Amino acid sequence: MKQSTWFLIGDVLGNILAGVMAAGVAWWLTDPGDNMWLAMLWGMTVPMLLSMPIALLLGRYFGALELMLTMMVSAMLAGMVVAMRAAMSDMLVVDAVIYGALIALVVLRWVFSLNDRLIAPYLRGDHHE
Repeated sequence: MKQSTWFLIGDVLGNILAGVMAAGVAWWLTDPGDNMWLAMLWGMTVPMLLSMPIALLLGRYFGALELMLTMMVSAMLAGMVVAMRAAMSDMLVVDAVIYGALIALVVLRWVFSLNDRLIAPYLRGDHHE
């Protein structure tokens, strides 16, 4: 992943957008009392598919591959969590949006930590060819 301020801003904005969109769609599609496992499946699938065109549009400016992968994971996890939570009991849309934004930031931090772990040996000069 690129370590530039421009790409960092794009990653944060894109992932928050994907998380909020996924949470809103999952909240809208799920009613209290729905089957939680089915809600989890459509909460993962539908928002992830809806985030793809957004990722393609933003990827032109912020890096296509990096942004698409993190946005789709953020949308998938946020949609899954919100759909399962909304199937268990009533949920406000504000709560769903907060869940979506926080899950997106956690996913982004997780991806950055994995990337740092991957490139750390190369930065130290410990790589073997």
